[in-house]
Amino acid sequence: MRSLLHRQRVVHLLRASGPLARTELAEKLGVARPTITEIVAELIDDGTVVELESRPEGPYNRGRPRTLLACNPQARRLLGIQIDRYRARIVVADAAGNVFTDGQTPTVNRSAESVIGSITRIAKQLMADSDSSEVPVAAVGVCIRGFIDGGI
Repeated sequence: MRSLLHRQRVVHLLRASGPLARTELAEKLGVARPTITEIVAELIDDGTVVELESRPEGPYNRGRPRTLLACNPQARRLLGIQIDRYRARIVVADAAGNVFTDGQTPTVNRSAESVIGSITRIAKQLMADSDSSEVPVAAVGVCIRGFIDGGI
């Protein structure tokens, strides 16, 4: 479990801060450098993180250049669903949030079961039709605007 939490923290930091070196990851997360090296190796092996070209550092470009790490946007897909009073919008995006494709279905005067059935059908079709249909879906997010049931 600890390893999963560290993996999530590394990926989140890379997504939020952009490319970072292993040393910077260790410092920002308060994790020992050998632990970061182990976590990064796992993330590179499963394709979640990629190493970027090294850049020489310092005024005279001496010393070993840092290897920067970044999230691989093509490693996973995300499914997003936004439901409001008038429609439900479904999107398939890469791990960086770039939308591949989207679809929608009306919600007005329809039962919850009917809307959910439409969302499910559209989501399956969008995932099958997207250019990276072989890439696994890593997460699904649902956003519902406004009050849902005032009686709760």
